[in-house]
Amino acid sequence: MDQGLAALIAGVAALVGAIVSGWYTGRSARVGAEKAAAAVLEQVSKQAAAEHGHWLRQQRQEAYTAFLAAFDRAADSLGPVFEGWALRYQGMDVPAVRELWRPVEEADVAMQRAITRLAIVGPDAVERAAKDLRLAVSHVRTTYWNTRPNERDSVMRERAQWTVRQQDLHKRFIAEVRTVLQSPSSASADQYR
Repeated sequence: MDQGLAALIAGVAALVGAIVSGWYTGRSARVGAEKAAAAVLEQVSKQAAAEHGHWLRQQRQEAYTAFLAAFDRAADSLGPVFEGWALRYQGMDVPAVRELWRPVEEADVAMQRAITRLAIVGPDAVERAAKDLRLAVSHVRTTYWNTRPNERDSVMRERAQWTVRQQDLHKRFIAEVRTVLQSPSSASADQYR
């Protein structure tokens, strides 16, 4: 065999080897880059989910605290209302009686705003528990205006029932909030929706 032919065959073999090697190296690099990109994307997605979970937990804590503050104002304001009920029996004029309700009504507006925020940040079980607390306050108002002045005993029963009911509803609200806030993450708290 001629040395020129041998050199040509060796050159072609080297060229084919270089092309195959280059193709394999390029393919391996592309596959490696795709895997690296997928890993980075997964990590970024997990980080975004974790950050969203932290943000949601913070928003929920703020909403729960705002609702509890408004409910506490309403509950504290009902004390003078129950005491004023007795004044109603003594012929207290209606504007003065209505003035007793002003702090309760202001707290009720704050509760409604807080419930709207609870509807946004959830979960539904916490929102329902908050609505039940607000309804308990509304029930006192309805009972108050529908009770005749000679029904003092029913006023005392209503106060006792209110105390027990609001304590039960308050405990339920707190239990629902704890279920959410004590979960490992806010993202897993969404299972309670």
